[in-house]
Amino acid sequence: MERVKKRVLIHSLIFPPDQVSTSYLYGDIAQKIINSGYEVVVLTTYPHYNFNKNFKKDSKWGFFWRKTDFFGATVYHFPQKKSNSSVVRGGYLLLFHLAFFVKVMAMKKFHFILTPSPPITSGLLSGIVAKLRGAKAIYNVQEVYPDVLIKQGSIKNKSIIKFLQLIEKYTYLFSDKVVTIDELFSRKIEGRLPNEKLLCIPNFIDTELYKPYMGDFSEELIFDNKFIIGYVGNLGKVQDWDLILRVVEILKNDFDKHFLIIGGGSEYEKLKAKEAIFPNLTVWSYQSREKIPQINFRIDLHVIAMTKASDYDGLPSKVFAILSTGRPILASTNVDSPLSGILKRSKNGVVVPLGDAEGMSEKIQKISNGYLLNGTNELGREFVINEFSKEVVTSRYVNLIKELK
Repeated sequence: MERVKKRVLIHSLIFPPDQVSTSYLYGDIAQKIINSGYEVVVLTTYPHYNFNKNFKKDSKWGFFWRKTDFFGATVYHFPQKKSNSSVVRGGYLLLFHLAFFVKVMAMKKFHFILTPSPPITSGLLSGIVAKLRGAKAIYNVQEVYPDVLIKQGSIKNKSIIKFLQLIEKYTYLFSDKVVTIDELFSRKIEGRLPNEKLLCIPNFIDTELYKPYMGDFSEELIFDNKFIIGYVGNLGKVQDWDLILRVVEILKNDFDKHFLIIGGGSEYEKLKAKEAIFPNLTVWSYQSREKIPQINFRIDLHVIAMTKASDYDGLPSKVFAILSTGRPILASTNVDSPLSGILKRSKNGVVVPLGDAEGMSEKIQKISNGYLLNGTNELGREFVINEFSKEVVTSRYVNLIKELK
């Protein structure tokens, strides 16, 4: 008699064909779980980040949800619209939560729910549903909420803060396992839940996709053989773009250097407008995943500027793609932050204090002249392969599911 496969439900706001880091991450996790003998069902939203324009053509409509197949995973997408309005985003999120609850309560039996943050409300809802359906809930802390919102100043009302902290408390209470992506995150929240629930599994990168690019570069990426300082990823408020723009201004008369910023998000239009002011700055919208390794390798020095709000409560996953491609990183971050810890261990990064435009400019000059990082690029890739490769980390998620019987 054929053994019935256990079912894993992934509940994520972002999933392929979205083309951002969380989407790639959970797409790869889903494939690993399927290859390990489980059935996977995904409840997510319509793609709204650099997605394939043929999504509706490639999907099937079915009572508020569109259905796709992702390497054997059955994926249900609920309508979602990208917007800069917090009211509009909140409205769509509430509708997604309601639709998720209705659909998941009507589904046939599943055994595990895996949910990443943000938003933390998804983790709470998954935990409640898991208790009602007799499943095990795994909550993946990609960013520590509500801490990051409080530090950003996005939320100042004390009643709202207490309400979000209550959501956090019950999210941990209803979750069977809480997985952080860095040991510093674990130490930060360890007093908020039983230690036996807490586990650290870092994010990972596809080291076969992200590797030193050996082909020809397209002409648009050459920039007259200048030293390229770049950033590729989400252009949101968790990065200090005012700092980057100050550095661009400081170096605007250094004609051997050029800044390349690629991505999308709330700060894209602001950054794009600066092209008219700074001749040493180019801003592009999101590029396809297949182009990113080539772009990463063309960039001579990647810059990441954290803010006070995000520095201890977030870890940019792009750092692994950059190191795996064999390129160095210059980061504005505290010396004891998760990002700083990764760069020190990789031996392929340099750190300056938060908000230090002069210090970052000085380091760019030294690195471009061959100082500080000579000969360490190979160490960065070796570090990622050994500790953060896709195979190593996705296997840990499968092992966690096997242990939660």
